[in-house]
Amino acid sequence: MKKSQAVPIAVIAQQWLQNEKSLVEMISEQKLDISRRWLEILVKQHLGKEVFDERSKRIRYRNAGIGGAASSRRPEVRRKIARGVSDFIDKHPDFYYRSSKGQWMKKTNKRPKLYCDSQLEIAFCNEFETSSNVVSYKRAKRISTPTGYYIPDFEVLLSSGQRMIIEAKPKWRILNEAVQMKAKIAQEWCSKKGFRYFLSDIDTLRGGLENP
Repeated sequence: MKKSQAVPIAVIAQQWLQNEKSLVEMISEQKLDISRRWLEILVKQHLGKEVFDERSKRIRYRNAGIGGAASSRRPEVRRKIARGVSDFIDKHPDFYYRSSKGQWMKKTNKRPKLYCDSQLEIAFCNEFETSSNVVSYKRAKRISTPTGYYIPDFEVLLSSGQRMIIEAKPKWRILNEAVQMKAKIAQEWCSKKGFRYFLSDIDTLRGGLENP
């Protein structure tokens, strides 16, 4: 969350619990600089899983205009929900990081064929390709955590034999609360598995590869 607009998670959780609003609507209303998924994790931790799941189910059914669990399996309902999400994204583009500029990257001597979600990830791949210290790289595997899972961006093998987990972020998002929370989880996992974790923007990536 932005420091100038930081709202305690307890306040957000209680507001969400007392009002018929989705987490996406809360993000929009509070102007929070956080993804829906990580706000969901924070609220779930505060309220408890059972309370969170029950409340989320009621909100989803209300928004879709349905009343039972079996109804959510109906294709027409799923289409209705999808249209609602699309309409919200169109009206609130600032709260979503679109990946329409992503692309598939061809297989090379250093990497398998992989998909980059953004121009930033493509720039990271280009740095890996040109670095003499990088032997190979690929998409990182999922990391399990007590509150869910987290998928970093890249797993990199250096010429020294050191393995790195690298998370690509634009400079303005490095100090974001959710980003730092994920980084802490990843660092703990990496220390147990023999990896080095590196949260980086494109400007600092080269130095991290040259001086691991």
